[in-house]
Amino acid sequence: MEGASIINAERSTLEFASIASFGHAKLKRIGKDVDVADSSLAFHLRASGQRSVLLVSPARFPNAIREDFDKAATMKAALGRLGDVILTPTDTGHILNSSFAVVPYRRPLFKAPGLSWADRRLMRGHVASWLENVAGTFRFCGIERYQRAVETMRDIAPQGSLTQQAAIAANRHLINGYFRPVTVPMHGDLWRGNVLRGKRGGPPLHLIDWGGSLVDGYPILDLLTMAGSFHIGPAALARELGKHYAKLECRSEDMLVYLMGGLGHLANNLGEFPIKRFHQLAENLVTLYDGAIGGELRWPPAIMSRG
Repeated sequence: MEGASIINAERSTLEFASIASFGHAKLKRIGKDVDVADSSLAFHLRASGQRSVLLVSPARFPNAIREDFDKAATMKAALGRLGDVILTPTDTGHILNSSFAVVPYRRPLFKAPGLSWADRRLMRGHVASWLENVAGTFRFCGIERYQRAVETMRDIAPQGSLTQQAAIAANRHLINGYFRPVTVPMHGDLWRGNVLRGKRGGPPLHLIDWGGSLVDGYPILDLLTMAGSFHIGPAALARELGKHYAKLECRSEDMLVYLMGGLGHLANNLGEFPIKRFHQLAENLVTLYDGAIGGELRWPPAIMSRG
């Protein structure tokens, strides 16, 4: 509790400093205090009739926002037209020692039960279509990155878990000499809270929080993360996996290695993310994948056909 009090005190100091720095504008804090050290502060900002969002790095990670938007800019450049989903800051700088960024306001998804279902169904289609197009930008890479990542998952997966079975199966395919290693741009945390609705005349969605992104990322990790957050069922997920399989021009067995490679990368870069929560995340994503392929941790031939 003492640690939480210190973190909240640091956040309060930053909040007052932020209000002082943007004294010409109307600021309203978004969200409540949390005792997570790497959680940023966010404010609704109104100035000259324009709505924006001010994001400020936490005191213990003063460069978090700058690094996040540096990664976003790199990804935007790499994606070309597909990078239109990434918001460009209108202002950046520092408040006390913490970096900040101001971005245009975009509406989050609805939270009311009835509206949430319809909104989620619409937006998941937009996200899935974007991910399919990103999969088509794949590049070949060395196999070593997958060997390291899959080895990590094989070593840390809980005994008897589906994740452990998946890691063993992925490693078996890795060493048989037929695996086709590729990379795709990867968001790294594509849950519905990081999806915003687009503005008329622009892309139908915007994606935020690019701090965990990789230009040379791992296929299908974002798709599985999105599927879990948007509650996509096994049949619909199987169809989306089939689209990625076709875009990636890979073997059916490669898909599991891509997923375990992505999870291994996350495991090797947890930062402040608790290991228990990671194990739960990994088990959830592997379970989703297993359900979509028929519960056998391998691709059914009927789905695999491109004809």
